Amino acid sequence: MGDAPRALELLAGGWSINGIATRRTGEPMNVMARNNLLNTGTNNWATKSCDTVNMPKRVDQWFDTNCFNDLTEPYKFGDAGTGALRGPGVVNFDLSVFKGFNVVERVRTEFRAEFFSAFNNAHFANPNTQKGQRELRPHHKHDSHTT
Repeated sequence: MGDAPRALELLAGGWSINGIATRRTGEPMNVMARNNLLNTGTNNWATKSCDTVNMPKRVDQWFDTNCFNDLTEPYKFGDAGTGALRGPGVVNFDLSVFKGFNVVERVRTEFRAEFFSAFNNAHFANPNTQKGQRELRPHHKHDSHTT
């Protein structure tokens, strides 16, 4: 804006806008059975009873819990498998705006504004995937009152 009037140059010139966009898929989730008939002392996967698991992806129901059942036969592994589902992903935008001002010939100042999580998107942790627990739903990562 070299030919612009000084007032317009002060107002509109010298701005910089920066941003960081982050998008990640959710972490893999393992749906675990309430009972352990393996006789190993470790958790066991639940049994999957649906070909395709319905994923409403709501806070009150992230996945169809009716598609997973407890085991009924001893010494048998569940078939839900590792990473049967994916948890909530992350979408985040960080933005910044800078404006430089020349006060005098050798003195410069700068205005800065930075916006972290600029659009205020909620990021949830994986839901509880243990059958028989209080609720199978996602909870906020920073919520200390969840199960």
